[in-house]
Amino acid sequence: MSPPARYFAGTGALFMQAADRLGLREHTYRIAGHDVVVRTAGDDLVQRTHPALVRPTTSDATTREPSLVVEMWDSVRSGVPIGTTPWAADDFRPLGLVEPFCTDRFVTAVDVHTASLSLYDRQTSTARFWLEDAQHMAYWQSASPLRLILSWWAATLGMQLTHVAAVAGARGAALVVGGGGAGKSTTSLSCVTRGLRFLGDDYCLLDPAPPEPTVHRVYATAKLRPDAFARLPELLPLARNAARLDREKAVLDLLPTYADSLAESAPIRAILIPRVTGRFEVRRASPSAVLRAMAPSTVFGLFGATDGSLAHLARLSRTVPGYEVELGDDVQGVVDTVTGILS
Repeated sequence: MSPPARYFAGTGALFMQAADRLGLREHTYRIAGHDVVVRTAGDDLVQRTHPALVRPTTSDATTREPSLVVEMWDSVRSGVPIGTTPWAADDFRPLGLVEPFCTDRFVTAVDVHTASLSLYDRQTSTARFWLEDAQHMAYWQSASPLRLILSWWAATLGMQLTHVAAVAGARGAALVVGGGGAGKSTTSLSCVTRGLRFLGDDYCLLDPAPPEPTVHRVYATAKLRPDAFARLPELLPLARNAARLDREKAVLDLLPTYADSLAESAPIRAILIPRVTGRFEVRRASPSAVLRAMAPSTVFGLFGATDGSLAHLARLSRTVPGYEVELGDDVQGVVDTVTGILS
């Protein structure tokens, strides 16, 4: 047995120990038409991940063969430590990938900022997520849990987890692209409060394959800068971390309030590059401009993403019309601009 296979098997035994001590919890989430089963040792990690992953139709079991199985535990609650890791400090690639434990079959990454470990076996489509202490899970990690694992899994299906927002009207969806602070969350949430449907404000799954590129929702949460509540005050009651907005972005649980506004999938009709300038103006953007706005935060924000990430995004930027969109502060003006592009 190779070192990556041996280590992956060992973490499976640790998870079972933790589940024996705390009890096994299991939920099935339907993502992009595939069943994703999440098994958790105890309740703490469920409480911190389920609100983001839950669907209006989420079940505890499925009769279908799951496309992905994820097993999660933390050491503080379970008393099961991760133990000594079999790699050295110089084994890390940029952004946390552990080079000797990343092969054609296995992927391993450490996030030193959150004291967490993610592993994925492509052959069995089984993943593991370990955290030192569930009660100290970072707020952004709870808002978009298992992001790295979902990215690896999606790549095996020809899809790309992408740093974009997305909203949909009757004809299809608009992606809103750009790095942090570009206005993705404010734009997408403005649209949702005025009747468009939500597919994500930060990360969505994109399938660029024919017959038409499609966007799939992953999470039922959104993050919003606290100063945006001046324009969107109706969203403040949805903030789960309202007492910590002096140091965190707001994490909004959109269910059950916006249950009827959550879309699962939609064909992609437009890609928007927003800029807040105080006025409303739309002009066509070149494929290269769309790719420059969309690719960096995905490729560098997902531990290097995957080998096919840039090719997927380049294909999408060539096949879907792109627009540079200047936006003002008026919420209805934002919604009217996006609706006009989609009509």
